[in-house]
Amino acid sequence: MKKLLLFASVMAMGLTAFAQNPFAYNASTGDATDQDLPVNYTLNAAAERVVVDFIDANGAIAKSVELGDEFLTAGDHAASVSIEGLESGQTYSLAIRVKGAALEAPVQCDPVYTFWSPYGIAIDNNPMSKHFGRVLVTECQPSINDKVAGSAYWTSNQNGGVGVGLYDFDPQLNRLQNPNGTYGYAVPWVQENYAYADYTGGTGNNFALKKVKISKDGRIFVGGLDVKNGEPLCEVNPDNLAEWTPIFVGEKSNYEASKDCNLYDADGNFVAGYSACFAVTGEGENLKIMNLSSTLGQVFAYYSYKTYEYPLGTATSWDAAASLMDQVPPLTGLYTISAQSVSIDYDPNGNLWYAQYRGAPNEAQPTMKHVSKNSDGEWEEDYSFITDPDNGFAFNRGGGIACSPDGSKLAFSTGNFKLTVADVTYAENGAPTIDMANAVTVTSTDVRGFNDIAWDYAGNLYACDNGKETFRRFAFPRTATAKDVDPNEVSTPLRPEFNFTVPTATSVTDMNVNKAIASVEYVNINGQVSSTPFKGVNVVVTRYADGSKSVTKLVK
Repeated sequence: MKKLLLFASVMAMGLTAFAQNPFAYNASTGDATDQDLPVNYTLNAAAERVVVDFIDANGAIAKSVELGDEFLTAGDHAASVSIEGLESGQTYSLAIRVKGAALEAPVQCDPVYTFWSPYGIAIDNNPMSKHFGRVLVTECQPSINDKVAGSAYWTSNQNGGVGVGLYDFDPQLNRLQNPNGTYGYAVPWVQENYAYADYTGGTGNNFALKKVKISKDGRIFVGGLDVKNGEPLCEVNPDNLAEWTPIFVGEKSNYEASKDCNLYDADGNFVAGYSACFAVTGEGENLKIMNLSSTLGQVFAYYSYKTYEYPLGTATSWDAAASLMDQVPPLTGLYTISAQSVSIDYDPNGNLWYAQYRGAPNEAQPTMKHVSKNSDGEWEEDYSFITDPDNGFAFNRGGGIACSPDGSKLAFSTGNFKLTVADVTYAENGAPTIDMANAVTVTSTDVRGFNDIAWDYAGNLYACDNGKETFRRFAFPRTATAKDVDPNEVSTPLRPEFNFTVPTATSVTDMNVNKAIASVEYVNINGQVSSTPFKGVNVVVTRYADGSKSVTKLVK
């Protein structure tokens, strides 16, 4: 049985810092006048400067407009931006460039939320996604014995929550309600297959949901452990978080008789096991899922782990036997000790980081590994981390690990309450080198272990901890990734539907009514050119026999 939660406030006021790295989201444009363009956006945190960039068809910034101080606070903003100097009839894409204060040291940021057993975090970091900036957290194991009056657990995130399920936050870490006006989205099959889902069954050590991941193209995946129903990995509809579809399909064994958590094809071949953790890389046809299966669920046993990579692509289900060519031998069999505190994450080269919690790590049971594919397409271990006493790094508490979006940094735990970020480089063969000597560490007041870690678009880190039942955000100093680039500045491009075409005066069109037309071209919002109109908004370029031209707008 777990201990009672002792802290009584959602936010430990006075102990934490509000500073964090800002960025813009929810960005859009409105109907322009002949002088101004309405630009709307939201800031996740206060900024020092906000600039609207107009970008031409060649990708160059044609004009930049810096906004006033009233547009720098966290929250929603609506500005009118001058279009003076932009070429009539031309189409521009837009981006909102946000500069934050330079951090001299890492800080933990408010608010802090309490869950009973948070194990997974995912953030949509694709600006082209309509859910850009969304933060998702999994709750996997609530208990009725801790639903007591005055408990911090019930005055924080789970107040009005669904129990086991997926919880939705915006980039400012505001809780977002479901259509019923409560918080969270219950797993459709949990109520039938997991006794503790609705707080009516008592306590136990079973784990329903574990990790959640969002692919580059916005697909949401959730892994489950001890669910006993043959659905270890599901895809969730980004537009309806209550809609879940199983990915792995197959025949399941009699769990109650055998404790077997595997799925098999019709010939008895292994398809997949229940998910202790998983990772996603790529998008579209190149999307792959790496699943570290716990073949006995949360039941502790040696040789009960299998790790396979599944080239899912655009498919929505997988029923084929797992291929031995896609197995990861260094992370299979006798290696992982507990299905509870373990994570994997792809690096930018498509290779794999692994972390597990070991209080006393050794050569056979290190805290971190890295495995890469060799020239023959086989997975090989090329890095192992046990401890680094010279730099004060003892062990990976909680088993979380996360690569930054650009792959240049690695986040992991280095002891109780300690979250560390280090620069990492990769050799041509994929082998990593971590700069432990110059790593930066933040000491938290209430996140002891780090069961999962995730990066957002501006380089803030989010972590959840089963031991202290907390979820919160941390901000780390940023470093430049390219010459002449301000490391404290983040640019968010607007989606293509908000591209802007500079209006053309009606009188120009009227003067050309009686001229002989030489050619007509139609340009869509993506800059594509056709002799016939595109569906949607078109810029119509008409060239006349005397060499002049006119530009008008057409909606088809």
